[in-house]
Amino acid sequence: MKLEIGSNDHFEIRNEQYTAAISGAFSVLYLSDLHFNRHSNAITEKMIRQINDLNPDIILLGGDYVDVKKHLVHLDKLLKGIAHRNNVFSIAGNHDYKFGVGIIKKMMEANNVKWIENNSGTLTVNKTRVQIDGTRPSNQNHPGDFSILCLHHPVDISRFKHKYNLVFAGHLHGCQLVFWQIKRTLSGQAIV
Repeated sequence: MKLEIGSNDHFEIRNEQYTAAISGAFSVLYLSDLHFNRHSNAITEKMIRQINDLNPDIILLGGDYVDVKKHLVHLDKLLKGIAHRNNVFSIAGNHDYKFGVGIIKKMMEANNVKWIENNSGTLTVNKTRVQIDGTRPSNQNHPGDFSILCLHHPVDISRFKHKYNLVFAGHLHGCQLVFWQIKRTLSGQAIV
């Protein structure tokens, strides 16, 4: 799932499906580039309701939460609205470094959100151990059954395709969701 916000009080939820050889199905909601501003109070309330209605198994927050420090009140409201969950992971975006990413990190951690900027987190969902790397792709093999890379800036992910089942990135204000595809040559041989 992807929740995307425009400049008004509307947002889009896009559903995509990915099939993998795992024990049980689970859902992931990726939110990025919220850019909360002085007009964000109503949309923040709608987001909290929608997130709780969707009830995703994993929530990934991909950065660029606010543009100026005084609008952190909206991020705090969102986080308090989902703080009862144990399945939320976050990273920073480029706008978050403008006024100090430490403030955002503390706010995330105070609201039960795992900060995985340059780090990793794991959880088990429906008997599937999910490894989530934040910001920096790992060069190591993952101990999990399923692996996700959560980025803010899109990168050339071709070198990571054997390490991650899913890669999420924001920054371009439309989100990118990449499912690995198998291409076939003219002779029918698979190219991964």
